[in-house]
Amino acid sequence: MLLLTNACLILAAASSVTVHAGQCGQSSQNHTLAALSPENVDMVAAANSEDCCAACLARPNCATWSFQHKWTPETPCHLSPYAIISTSPAVGDSCGIARTPAPLPPGPAPPPPPGPLTPGVFVIDTSAAGRRQVFEGVQVELMSDSIGSDNQGMPGDGRLVPDDDNTTLGVPHDLAPSERLRFASEVMRGVRTIRLALGLYLRGLGPDNRSIVGRWPSQMTELKQLQDLSGIEGWAPEYWSPPPGWKDSQSYYSGTLASFNDTFLDVFSDGVINDIKYLQQAGLKVVWWGLQNEPGGGGVENKTCPHNPSTKEEAAVPNPLTVGSGANTYARCAYSQCDYYTAFVACAKKVRSLDPSIRIHVNSQTGQIAGAPIALDPATLPLVDAWTHHTVNNPSTSTFGNKTLWAYGKLDFTNEMEYQPGSPYAGSKVGTVSAANSFLNTLTFKNSPTGVIILHACKPTTNLESLGYGWTWWRSTGSPPSPSFPSLESNHFDYNYWNWNTAAPFVKTVPWNSVRVNVMEDTQRTYQRVVAFVTPESGTGGPLHGATPAGKLIVCLTNEFHGKNATKDDSFSVTVGTTDGTTRVWQGYSFEGGDTGVGFNVSLGAPIHAPSFQTVVAANTIQWWYEQ
Repeated sequence: MLLLTNACLILAAASSVTVHAGQCGQSSQNHTLAALSPENVDMVAAANSEDCCAACLARPNCATWSFQHKWTPETPCHLSPYAIISTSPAVGDSCGIARTPAPLPPGPAPPPPPGPLTPGVFVIDTSAAGRRQVFEGVQVELMSDSIGSDNQGMPGDGRLVPDDDNTTLGVPHDLAPSERLRFASEVMRGVRTIRLALGLYLRGLGPDNRSIVGRWPSQMTELKQLQDLSGIEGWAPEYWSPPPGWKDSQSYYSGTLASFNDTFLDVFSDGVINDIKYLQQAGLKVVWWGLQNEPGGGGVENKTCPHNPSTKEEAAVPNPLTVGSGANTYARCAYSQCDYYTAFVACAKKVRSLDPSIRIHVNSQTGQIAGAPIALDPATLPLVDAWTHHTVNNPSTSTFGNKTLWAYGKLDFTNEMEYQPGSPYAGSKVGTVSAANSFLNTLTFKNSPTGVIILHACKPTTNLESLGYGWTWWRSTGSPPSPSFPSLESNHFDYNYWNWNTAAPFVKTVPWNSVRVNVMEDTQRTYQRVVAFVTPESGTGGPLHGATPAGKLIVCLTNEFHGKNATKDDSFSVTVGTTDGTTRVWQGYSFEGGDTGVGFNVSLGAPIHAPSFQTVVAANTIQWWYEQ
């Protein structure tokens, strides 16, 4: 996703680029958008690209220009004294160099090395006024079919195969029977919902290539068994790609819908309903639904769309697979904002009619930003229950503070977060805490009711992405022993403690429907969070907490450290009290990421009987404290 700061950055459908020399200044490019430095940029009115270039030539301090209409329609001409940072294809836009530009200005100075943390004082507001949102529990994705390492390729695609086919390498199918039981109880029990990737991890194709079914005979039974054994509330299906029969490419891997006219969308939306019914008939409880994972681009936050478009709009952001890169690697379907709006409305109305209890989210990438056409239409906003965002590979600062103040009265949460291969956060102590902070920030600043902490419940030891993706990993059928897990048997799983230390306390120790309560901070710190919950009415806490007493406090404390070598000066001394001053019995545990479970659930000593507790949170550790 590209963010806009004074400079106009937007990707559009690929088109040929023509470079003209000498027509206006040194050179110009049609169907191209330039990214300009936000420093000293001037945005002015201009009728066309020629006028924009002329405006730049008329200013002695102007060297480069970019002309576009999408983001600042009243002042589409952007003028800069500095060199162009980068260019991208953009139909109808232009840019150029009027005269030799000045070098780019220096970026911000690097932050000073971290200094000793001042002690923190936090007070939990236990009054009625301190109660915030209901925390429903955690969502996680399930790799229920195979995928190539580094997300390259879908073995077998949508072809129906027997149970013992060598492409049926998903969970729970590829686990030994005893491991399926252990996985359901040890890992998944306590999860609220499972994100189900239609067209990716559930991708078998019906005879007309317009419906999604289990790819091997036992797949749906296995998912139903996992649901029942784990006690999850249900599933959150969304398409990575609709079945190829609905697409212009006739492929899972590329393209968009074949049409967006009313007749086609009426039939397509019937197909969407049939896919939901198929899941329900297999016994899966569908509790959330989304049209499309990552439909494309950041979107325009004030975009509106016509109610009854008759033809397909040219995509504002191209699917990379349609412009020659990454073909046949991953299920995708690209939508412009208005195409998404049109298809979503057609489908969401029928989902509401089918089952009003199914909650609907938009847009599984940038939420209400790209979903603006739906949000700004009074007729379609009621179809939305939540806005969903992805924070892939991002540091915790990406969720610090509320970046989307305009939620239109709807819920707002993150339904994808992982660290990609090569990320400094994948398989690192700081990554363990950063992932926790990313999630806690959404609870604190957005009042998110749920969300994904780290994306996957289980990934194979053979896949490059597994380190930063999974709570656990398993050795798949036919794979050699992993050097990292030499004793791990085939079809068995083990914990990825870099990520399990982040996720496990939320899944296992915070009951469903707990209420987040406000914590008053002496100073709001970027990398140190203190978040508190109070347990719900007895019997409403989910399968692990049916008998957990109501009204008990749970406190999470973090200390994310970005220096090279942590010392005791990088520890965080904390005092946590409550507004009611009641003496409580507190028990604390520490979690630190690692290759093994040495840092998992380490007791912090004897219980503390006091109205408040003091603790020292070491660098890159997480502490959880529980009222007994």
